Amino acid sequence: TSFTAHYSSKGVLPLSLLSEFKNSQYLWGLFFFDGSLLFQGIIFLCGFLFAVLLIVGFCSRTMAFLSWFILLSIHNRNPLLVSFGDNALLLFLFWSIFLPIGARLSLDAYGRRNSPKYVNSYISFGSVVIISQVLILFLTNVILKSKHVWLTEGSAFYYAYNLDFFLSESGIQKA
Repeated sequence: TSFTAHYSSKGVLPLSLLSEFKNSQYLWGLFFFDGSLLFQGIIFLCGFLFAVLLIVGFCSRTMAFLSWFILLSIHNRNPLLVSFGDNALLLFLFWSIFLPIGARLSLDAYGRRNSPKYVNSYISFGSVVIISQVLILFLTNVILKSKHVWLTEGSAFYYAYNLDFFLSESGIQKA
């Protein structure tokens, strides 16, 4: 399976080979304790559980931290699979640890329904950083896609739609 191929020691990137990567001293996480398929599956199952608990808002900050830690471990286990979107998700999850994500529409908020009401505005370092991150993400895309290749030639669309990375089985059959 692809799970075995990408995350276990029997796959394409065993733990022994991963330690030879450049900057491997920065690669750490739960996956490095054991390369067995069972251990890897337990970590993924815990990550799924933490994500579900984060979605419903149970102990929101703790679940945000645990989800971030599991996702960081997944990224460090096989850095060849990580793309820009994965890194953006990791950063958004990190900064959400510092936000009151359990204040509304969550089990946390339901549990303290008799406590004093929260105000609807919230400003902190975390909220400024997460909004700035979204702004920087879109501004860099605007800057990178304002060149003549995107605007006048139109060839960028051709090359973007012909990337094999985004090709699916249905696209292969139609081609």
